[in-house]
Amino acid sequence: ELGAAVTSGVISLEEGVRVVHWRSHCQGLVEGKGIMAAVGLSEPEIRDLITPFAKTVDIAAINGPRAVTIAGVGEDIREVCKRLAEKGVFNRELKVSAAFHSAIMDPVEAPFRTGLGEVSTRKEEVAFFSSVTGNLCPGDSVDADHWFKNIRQPVEFYRALRAMLDSGHRHFIEIGPHPVVRRESLE
Repeated sequence: ELGAAVTSGVISLEEGVRVVHWRSHCQGLVEGKGIMAAVGLSEPEIRDLITPFAKTVDIAAINGPRAVTIAGVGEDIREVCKRLAEKGVFNRELKVSAAFHSAIMDPVEAPFRTGLGEVSTRKEEVAFFSSVTGNLCPGDSVDADHWFKNIRQPVEFYRALRAMLDSGHRHFIEIGPHPVVRRESLE
């Protein structure tokens, strides 16, 4: 998201570095709290399964039509994964330092907003599709609220990808430390 915002011209490189700094600093405040797991179900299917854990388990990312990530309190995530395994549903605990995009991030909101302050934005030079909104995102909406949603809300990767496809884009490069989102998971 930050790389795309800088590349599209929505924020400067310096502003991107500032957002990364505050995001990393504040997420470090909850390091070691909660876990995440990849699950081979659709968003509606996982919503039904996590209903009993509404206060402790969140959908953290929607990566494809049958590829989601859940995050939250460790024992409850593991219980959901146990139930999934009993049904023969793919699931895998992820090696992460905290339960990102879940209620575990709520305590970082105040320090993040205070530390970050105002975000200087510009009109996009190229189209900016956001995994926060799941669609084309105008540059002037990429404010501090946007960046906190980037920490707390589910990653809308699949919706953003669908929006790019609907706009005619056909070539994509995934940049990351692990190929979590593969072409097969998007079909």
